[in-house]
Amino acid sequence: MVIARPVQGKNRNLKTRISLALFALYFALPFIKINGNQSLLLDITERRFYIFGMIIGPNEMYFLHLTLLFLGILLFFSTAVWGRIWCGWACPQTVFTEAYDFVGRLVAGKSFGKKSMTWFDWSKVYAAWIVISLVFNYIFISYFAGADYMWERLSTLNFSNDGDPSWPLGNWVMGTLAASAIAFGNMSYFRENMCRLVCPYGRFQTALLDKDSPIVTYDVKRGEPRRQKGQKEGEGDCTACNMCNAVCPTGIDIREGLQIGCLTCGLCVDACTIEMGKKGKEPLIAWKTVAQSTDPSAVRKIWRPRVVIYAILLAIIVGLFTYRVVTRIPIQAIPFAEPSTFKQYLPTVGIKTDYSITLSNFYPETHKIRIEVVSEDPNVKLMSDLVAGQKYFEAELASTKTLKPRLPVVYAAPTPQDIPADKEFVNFKFKIYAAEKPDKIKWADALIRLK
Repeated sequence: MVIARPVQGKNRNLKTRISLALFALYFALPFIKINGNQSLLLDITERRFYIFGMIIGPNEMYFLHLTLLFLGILLFFSTAVWGRIWCGWACPQTVFTEAYDFVGRLVAGKSFGKKSMTWFDWSKVYAAWIVISLVFNYIFISYFAGADYMWERLSTLNFSNDGDPSWPLGNWVMGTLAASAIAFGNMSYFRENMCRLVCPYGRFQTALLDKDSPIVTYDVKRGEPRRQKGQKEGEGDCTACNMCNAVCPTGIDIREGLQIGCLTCGLCVDACTIEMGKKGKEPLIAWKTVAQSTDPSAVRKIWRPRVVIYAILLAIIVGLFTYRVVTRIPIQAIPFAEPSTFKQYLPTVGIKTDYSITLSNFYPETHKIRIEVVSEDPNVKLMSDLVAGQKYFEAELASTKTLKPRLPVVYAAPTPQDIPADKEFVNFKFKIYAAEKPDKIKWADALIRLK
């Protein structure tokens, strides 16, 4: 297990600010309400997502697909422009590792991570890590189970599962405990191996980097040959202080060249800046492009073909996502023709087909949902329209609730002779909308079989 030594510098200060902002967002989002709902809630059991005021149903998973596609291409774009910035500055593995190390230093003091640590010191650190694992993962599970629900249960010490006495602990409790155990095992044992052995990004970063992508690199010409053991000075500028290796969160030696384990966090740059500053020299480790690492005079080109292509793809995805949000109708309607009523002829009325419509309201508020029948053939009508002159079905539906009305649809034909001989079926559409928002219409195709 690698525990990096703390260091001060520009990169460290910027990383701290970014980490604090990310933690503030992580802890705040479950408790921010938009339209009365949790700002970000992925309610998988109820098959709906609450995303910053929108309620996404199971028929709108294209939003998830577009989001994942956007994040994937954004990763390619950011790597081409800024290098492996995600890993070193925003990846949860990196951010949480630094948080655990911060707590470890609070508990164990300056001896944290050193060989001088006793078993008593480690027991205090592990106890603190268990506590923060529970806290972090309580928040994590609240993104899926709901912060209000979990706090209500926790405040009343109700850890059971509703309606299921066979499980002594609720799903949110088991989820929190399981996630906490995984997090503790990761931070107390696996750590840097997640980046070096598991994460695929480090392995395909070479395909994402080009000669103009920035990396953290060591100046071999200036630094080598470095000072040897027992020497006060070496022929090169490197003093062999090994601080670049000591502050690295994955324990690599940047002097050996770009490696899978390099997160491009820049902490080794800070360490070398401090050491070389003592000698009044420029640091040997710095941010450079791949081309500048071998040719210091190389000029970096930011806008190159791959960056332009990534930018265009991102713009297309953002545009498509925005269009889908703006034109979205927060109503789900799935019509199903009842087989028992296919081509059912009612004397003096006509041919009737009953449709069951699974109707869900994904507006954040209650609405009166109306259903009309629209067809080029004026003989296609709702039974209620034909019998009582009621041209639409209406039902009040609360947010996220589902209703399954059964609507008889009729092809008006008082006598069998009124049924067209040249048609096997007649197409029509269900027009579905909220009475309070008549301009936002959901259409569902259907038909009546005449033969």
